[in-house]
Amino acid sequence: MKKETRTNSDFLTVAEFRLLNGLIHNVEWINDSRIHTDIFIHSSAKSLFTAVKAHIDRGIAISESSLFQEANAIDYAIDQGVVKYVLELDNDEASLDHILDVLNRGVQKSNLKKLLDEMTESVNSHDMIDTANLSNGLSTMTEVLNNTYDKSILISTDEWTDAYYEELINRRNGKLFSFGDALLDRALPRKAAPGQFILVAGATGTGKSAYALSLVSGFINLNIPSIYITLEMSGEASMDRLFAMRSDIPVSEMYNHGDDMIPIIDKFRESRKDIDSARNFFMVEDPNLSLSHIESLIREFKQRTGNEYCLVVIDLITMVKDFQEGSGASTLASTIEMGINRLNALCKSENVCIVGIAQFSRKADDARVTTIEELELLRPQLNHVKNSQALAERARVVLSVFRPRYYATRYLQHIPEIEEMEDVMQVQVLKNSQGSVGKMLNYLFDGTVFQITPIEDEQPSD
Repeated sequence: MKKETRTNSDFLTVAEFRLLNGLIHNVEWINDSRIHTDIFIHSSAKSLFTAVKAHIDRGIAISESSLFQEANAIDYAIDQGVVKYVLELDNDEASLDHILDVLNRGVQKSNLKKLLDEMTESVNSHDMIDTANLSNGLSTMTEVLNNTYDKSILISTDEWTDAYYEELINRRNGKLFSFGDALLDRALPRKAAPGQFILVAGATGTGKSAYALSLVSGFINLNIPSIYITLEMSGEASMDRLFAMRSDIPVSEMYNHGDDMIPIIDKFRESRKDIDSARNFFMVEDPNLSLSHIESLIREFKQRTGNEYCLVVIDLITMVKDFQEGSGASTLASTIEMGINRLNALCKSENVCIVGIAQFSRKADDARVTTIEELELLRPQLNHVKNSQALAERARVVLSVFRPRYYATRYLQHIPEIEEMEDVMQVQVLKNSQGSVGKMLNYLFDGTVFQITPIEDEQPSD
């Protein structure tokens, strides 16, 4: 005789019904925050829970007939036999913790099976392998395994204050998550602490990528755990700039040939020792990344370096697949909003700080200027960030990059005074969730070698 095998669906249904039975006989369970509609998978169980809760809320004793009437009014597909089964189920005096543990495992298995079925169908199709979709599925699997309904997410004041006290002690002991840039560290109280998304925006040509790469160079010097993801520039172009700013050799000279390249190669051999010694730094060059893939890269970085924290720089953030035009009825704005929500969740779940580089919209350059004083009209504002409603509003910090001399050479060539202007890169704090806004960080910019040198701030603190 063939042995009957119970499926996970059967197992899950029984687990749901056991919870309903326990709730009927222990009405005080309704006050446990772990019990809510979302922990039930099947629609019949959700409807029965709603019916049981309605009885408890109204203080009405639960009988077979009253529960059937209440549940059937919610879902006419529920029959009296199901209600009878729930009421007569033998729970063997199982505790709530045990029932929730069993139910949670059933829910996880159900969600994992659904994901595996979708991925198997994708692989078995005659179309090209959708690597982004498969990567997203693998990442979602990890989320399913980490999500649990059998633990309360309520945090008591004792637990909360204990954790915060430990954080204060860590700060006293020097746990400050520095950017390696004194100006930026002073302007942002939380600095590069994990759980943050920081947006750096600038118009084309103003040096936003050079500013980001300058920060990266500082991470290398201080061996700060970090990943540099370049989606716009090639790896070679990024190395050109990084080598230039660390060696004082103009990028133009790096494209010499013959014997002219010998001193440059020798200089690189010498300077690469500092870069190679930075065991906590990795670089990624791929224009086709999704947030799921970036999450996988962060986890691999942690495994390879032994760090639980890292600082991630993404240039440009809007080139990540999750921020590009969605399919179907999705608008670009809604696609970006969903992407930024997932990005913020990634910062928290993976204990990282992500610095995303973005562009200002062209309207930031619309003002007509005829004098050096009028260059101030071109200074970008928060609403000039492309798709600012999602990007800027959800970022914890927004920094703008602006170089007056860049615009002077574009619009005021007829004014002799521009030759005397220093090329100052002004990085302004447009948004700061943990501090004041408007702070201006000044750097001397040398475009030939992409060097950015901090100018010590003499203006009064905000």
